[in-house]
Amino acid sequence: VVLSIEKSPILRKNGIIYQEYHNFFGNNILKELENLENLNFVQLEKQLDRPRLRVNYSEEIMKKIKLFFMQTPITKA
Repeated sequence: VVLSIEKSPILRKNGIIYQEYHNFFGNNILKELENLENLNFVQLEKQLDRPRLRVNYSEEIMKKIKLFFMQTPITKA
């Protein structure tokens, strides 16, 4: 992840500065996401007209993804 961030150029468009990441997760995480059959899903709350599902937070893949996007130090995860 760190290399992905370091190698991504800083872009400017319409006065907004951002980075566009490629291969952010790496191949291992992406391979885990290819097969969703063995994952435990739960229904999204308050989705009456569109019964959508999400992966249960107790699943290993969700814990890994959470580490990428959490806003606290990794030692508190």
